[in-house]
Amino acid sequence: MLQRKILRQEPQDLALWKEHGIQARWLGKNIEAIASFKNILMRDPQNTEALFLLGETYLWMDKTKEAEICFRQVLKMQPDHLQARFYYSQLRQWQPFGWWEARNNYRWILQRQPNHQESQKYLRLIRKNYGPLLKSTAYYIHDSNELKKTQIMLKYQRYLSARWLMCAESFYRRLEEQKSNGHFISFGEGARLGAKLHLTQRTRFFVWGGFVGFNQAENFALVEFQWQQTLSNSQSWPGELYSTLSLNYDQILDGVLAIKRKLTAKRIQQSFYWEPSSPIHIGSDLQYSWYSDDNRKTQLYLSGEYRFYSGFPSLFLRLLFAYEDMTLIYPDAVPYWTPDNFWTRSIGLDALLPVGNKVSLHGGFALTQQSGNELASNWKAEVNWHPNDFSHIYLNYQDFGSRYYSYRNFQGGFSYRW
Repeated sequence: MLQRKILRQEPQDLALWKEHGIQARWLGKNIEAIASFKNILMRDPQNTEALFLLGETYLWMDKTKEAEICFRQVLKMQPDHLQARFYYSQLRQWQPFGWWEARNNYRWILQRQPNHQESQKYLRLIRKNYGPLLKSTAYYIHDSNELKKTQIMLKYQRYLSARWLMCAESFYRRLEEQKSNGHFISFGEGARLGAKLHLTQRTRFFVWGGFVGFNQAENFALVEFQWQQTLSNSQSWPGELYSTLSLNYDQILDGVLAIKRKLTAKRIQQSFYWEPSSPIHIGSDLQYSWYSDDNRKTQLYLSGEYRFYSGFPSLFLRLLFAYEDMTLIYPDAVPYWTPDNFWTRSIGLDALLPVGNKVSLHGGFALTQQSGNELASNWKAEVNWHPNDFSHIYLNYQDFGSRYYSYRNFQGGFSYRW
């Protein structure tokens, strides 16, 4: 009350207005505090301290837009204001493409105050999601058609800006096939470059280009275009719905003879992914391919996952339906396996078991039926290890299919961000 009386008598006392605003704020009277700081700015528009306190009060009230405007104005007048830069970075970090500006600001702060723990914390979070990535995977597949595939891949990706992602990839492929008329082996190395553009928060465009050379003589072009679209979010639709449209030009990897004959494939692919709630994930994938031997292939995949128990371990119900059909049929898988009205349906139970803070075990069992055949038992196992927040190592084994068609898959890999 005494302060108010003095302010009425001496309304030009800016120091008293500031003191009154600070006290009002600590008493939870944020509206009164805002009025005090605005009163100062009305008399002294260049008062960065009052402008900062006004932005901080807005931030406490969760009025993020008003707070961001205040902190931006403070930085225009006083670029070395460390706390205003930190608050501004926090607000920008969670906005579309704002992480790039926030990262630069956190680095600026740490150059001047290396022990600023909050900046270290948020910079680590940005690094975990957007830092340069080095990733390697290797897999080996042996299917019931006596086709063995091996691929080793090394990938590097880095953001050049908040919207542009650059990717480079090199790989080694080996295919081996045992047939009645001989034993065939083909191998090759290749590389490709790619770029991903975030046109908007919901729209992303990806293009890849490269080559692969088999048996040191046969070269194939590799081209892929991809359009990713977020169709809906939780405000207008339960959960989030994503769509991906891809166009590919590649060589056929389903048989060694297809490699030797230089058969290629063009494919259009449409995928949807829907997460109506955190325990439920639903995916679909439709593909149509044109082969250079005038063959055509149609593929449809539908999958679902439901986490019905979140305890120790977490339990998941998984469903799968797949359909594949081709126009030309090669009964002996020459030059590649050609499914004829082939469908698969599977139901399984998965368990995820954390072992400490860095290791998790993932196992699953499923019953699978293919094209009218009897049920077959399938299983899988996976080990994941996170040595720290920026690295991941995993090993995976899967046995899937039935007497009609089956495969065993061994896979492993690592990733690291810095």
